[in-house]
Amino acid sequence: MTRFNKKLAEKPDHGHYPVCLGRKTDIERNSTTVLAYTCGACAALLVASLLTGRFAVISWIPALFGDSTDVGSLFVQIVEIIAIVGLAALNCSKNHRICGVLLFGIYLAMAVFGLLGMGSNSFDFMTFALGAMGAAKSFILIPDYLDWQQLKETEGFPHFNERFAFQNENSEYAPVHTGEEASDKMSAPDQLDIKHFTGLDNMPEMPELQSSNQFGDPGMGAVYVPECGKYCAMSESSIKTS
Repeated sequence: MTRFNKKLAEKPDHGHYPVCLGRKTDIERNSTTVLAYTCGACAALLVASLLTGRFAVISWIPALFGDSTDVGSLFVQIVEIIAIVGLAALNCSKNHRICGVLLFGIYLAMAVFGLLGMGSNSFDFMTFALGAMGAAKSFILIPDYLDWQQLKETEGFPHFNERFAFQNENSEYAPVHTGEEASDKMSAPDQLDIKHFTGLDNMPEMPELQSSNQFGDPGMGAVYVPECGKYCAMSESSIKTS
C-alpha cells in the first residue's frame, strides 16, 4: 500500500523542507491525539470488564477461556485491552506507523459488530460508541502512514532543517592527526633517571657541621656550638620537684 504525494516531492535547494516538516508535525500530532483517545476508551473498557462486561470483537478470544466471571477469561480480556493501548503507543514511533492502520481496523470492527449485537448485549452499545468514535479519529492515520513512508525516503528526513543540512554539506572540520605518518598507537615514554628531575646528580656534597660537646656552668647540659659562634643549650632545671 503506497502512494506518492506530489506536495512532498523533493525540490532543488531544499525547497520541500517547509512542507515536509509541516506534514511530519501533523502526523505526529494526529498520532498523539489518537493515543490520548485510546487511553481513555480502554480505561472505560477496563472498568466495564471488571463489571463482567462482554464486548463485540474485544471479548471474542476471552470467551474461549470461560465466562465473563472466570479469572482466566477476565485476564485475557484485560491483556487485549492493554495491547490496544500498546498499538496506539507504537504508532507514535518512527518505524511503527503501520500500527495506526491496525488500530483503525480494530475500531471499525468494534463499531460494526457492536451495532449488530446491541439487541442481545447491553454492553455492545458501549462497544459501538467507542468503536465509531475511535474509527472517526483514527481514519486519518491511514493517509498519515502513506505520507510517512514517503517522508522517510525524502531528503532531509527527519529534521527537514536547512541550517542542519547546510552544516552537513559545508563542514570545514578536518582531523588534525591524519595521513600516512599518523599512528593510532601511543609510543612508550622515554625512561629517564629520576635524578634528571630532582637535580640530585648535580648537587654538591653538603659540608659537615662542626659540633662540640662542651660543658659550661654547673648544671648545663650538652652544648651545640655552630661555626657562627651562636649556640643553644639544653639543660636540666635546677628546681627539683618532690
